[in-house]
Amino acid sequence: MKNLSFNFRWARCFSLGFLLVGPGLSVHYAEAQDFNAGAGSLSAVTVDALSRGAPIVEHNAQQLMVPASTLKAATTAMALELLGPEFRFTTDFFACGTVSAGVLHGHLLVRGGGDPSLGSSFFAETQPERVLDEVQEALKAEGIERVSGKILLDLSLYAGDAYPDGRLWEDMANYYGAAPSALSWRDNSFDLYLQSPPEVGGAATLIDHSLGAEVPAFNTRVVAAANNKDSAYIYGHPDADRWTIRGSIPVGRSSFRIRGALPHPAFVFGRELQERLAAEGVDLWEEAEAGCGNRLRGVATYQSPPLLDILRVVNQRSHNLMADHLFLECARQSGKAYDWMEAREVFMAFWKARVAVDGLRIKDGSGLSPLNLVNARFLSEVLGYMYHSEHWPAFRSTLAVGGVSGTLSRMWTSDEFRGRVLAKSGTMQGTMAYCGYLQGPKGEWQSFVVMVDRFSEEAAAVRKSMELFVAERLGAMQK
Repeated sequence: MKNLSFNFRWARCFSLGFLLVGPGLSVHYAEAQDFNAGAGSLSAVTVDALSRGAPIVEHNAQQLMVPASTLKAATTAMALELLGPEFRFTTDFFACGTVSAGVLHGHLLVRGGGDPSLGSSFFAETQPERVLDEVQEALKAEGIERVSGKILLDLSLYAGDAYPDGRLWEDMANYYGAAPSALSWRDNSFDLYLQSPPEVGGAATLIDHSLGAEVPAFNTRVVAAANNKDSAYIYGHPDADRWTIRGSIPVGRSSFRIRGALPHPAFVFGRELQERLAAEGVDLWEEAEAGCGNRLRGVATYQSPPLLDILRVVNQRSHNLMADHLFLECARQSGKAYDWMEAREVFMAFWKARVAVDGLRIKDGSGLSPLNLVNARFLSEVLGYMYHSEHWPAFRSTLAVGGVSGTLSRMWTSDEFRGRVLAKSGTMQGTMAYCGYLQGPKGEWQSFVVMVDRFSEEAAAVRKSMELFVAERLGAMQK
């Protein structure tokens, strides 16, 4: 940023020490006290007037920092631009054989299309039983009530590594770290139930799970703690025979649920469909073994909810799996392979053509990898680009609303500020960030990005100082 000379005025910013610009000036440098984040922390801030395309507040705007889930704002914006709000994922079903008297004498092939919503708990229409009912009814309309052969799974869409570079070992086997699949199912997650003893420090016991046949052996090293936190984490890999559960759960619980990443979601879907159709088993599709060749006949297609609905879950509920599916799908829709490396290249090329991307390091689309690095100026320019896009009304509808919805429901809750902050949040150990839009009383819009990296103070205190800074900006818009 160029060194510009202005006549500044000081304005109180809830003890954060920001230097705020006067009404007639376009930019200033703000000296932050790291949002009360502690010694050694980094902070960055941008506030831009969108109608004028001019910065109002800027501090460390080019500093590379871990974005956490604020990266989802860039991923969902790209998906909306490339795919359109009405785009739907599809899962296709093919018959291999002849049908008579309600029986498919042969195999039923399921071709995964990378639908992140299949069997998801986040939509009424994608609840597992409802999906299975719809598929069963579609097959019945084709005369298929039973399958004498197997349910075959075509997972060729996504044949690469399950996880992207930079995915932490302590995240991979937990529900929020579930990896995309050509045939994702039930949010690629499962439940484990632990029982904790009445004494603090006592060993917890694994008592139940929802894995069905997908059961690795578990080493349970969880203890009872004198708090109400779920601090138990699962360590494992889809192809590992033994997983470990470490950490703590509240003391004296007869049944405490934690959630893990489903090892092989496609097979879980296949078995549930097999039970509906009385098929003889579930296997991977291999054309030579199946002997179908060109005899495959399309018999049903299941469609996801429209993309815009999926984007709302991604941004308001910070859904990592769906975000990473979108990241990969953008590569496919751009003529590239459904692959992490190709998706990174598409992401960088897409945004390089529209905003400044110097120095960015991207590993995934969800922001879960701590190796991702972006700067506040990049996020600010993404927000500015979307403000001028034809998809601006759709994009802003995907964001959480302060005091109202999603991850912001408990922030900016006063009557003065409720509903005026639309943003994406991002939090991981030592990192906290928010990026989005502020709406003025006369309908004017500003974008904002606030980021803190490597903080050592309590997360609640850091969050509160960020909330107060944004509240100060909202207050300034009323003047």
